[in-house]
Amino acid sequence: MVKKISKLLEISFPLVCTFCTSGDLLSSKIGICRKCYQSRPHSSLIGSCPVCASANPNGLCLYCSSRNVFFDKLYFIRERNIQEKEIIQKIKFKNEPYLSGYFRIGIRGIFSDIIKNYSSFRITVAPSHKKTVSGRPYHSCSSILDYARRSVTTTVEQPIEKISGELQSGKTFRERFLHARHAFRIKSEFVNRLSGNWLLVDDVFTTGASINEISRLLKENGAENVIALVMAKNL
Repeated sequence: MVKKISKLLEISFPLVCTFCTSGDLLSSKIGICRKCYQSRPHSSLIGSCPVCASANPNGLCLYCSSRNVFFDKLYFIRERNIQEKEIIQKIKFKNEPYLSGYFRIGIRGIFSDIIKNYSSFRITVAPSHKKTVSGRPYHSCSSILDYARRSVTTTVEQPIEKISGELQSGKTFRERFLHARHAFRIKSEFVNRLSGNWLLVDDVFTTGASINEISRLLKENGAENVIALVMAKNL
């Protein structure tokens, strides 16, 4: 009954574009019309740093060559601009999960490349602190995880937990790395018991501090390779 009512509401009140408020078939599915979707920059790995995917035609970028980087490869679905930030905020805090479909288009090619380079892997999600999760009705990375569960034979595990309730937002570049160093820990049952490849999923790559620290803990406890996949990345 609930599904039937939901379907009727979709027909009577189709979703409009969250950017321009116009409506078409695409906006009825993901809340963004085709015109606005096509105007947004897509991710591109051509001429990019082989590790963090930043635009750098000369090999390793300054980020990856100037500090200890523990993840082996970063994939991102979208560049993170004002619109992408707005969409992620709506998914996280305003219970608008249909917008996550914006980050599903193009994910098939990314997973194909991951599978080509890493025949098997387990998946983990960058953890949030318990008090942070309580205010979020919908996990922003659910669309990626749903796709992975249907398309790849693997398991989703959480060997890392976040022990700091502080947010990274508002901190300087240096402060983010200092905070991340003490914000996570390996769960006792996983200490020195990891192996193989791990796909680390998160919503945003801003400075990479959290992803890098989680990758360090995974490798320190036995992971062979850590591949990171984020919905959006600052360029």
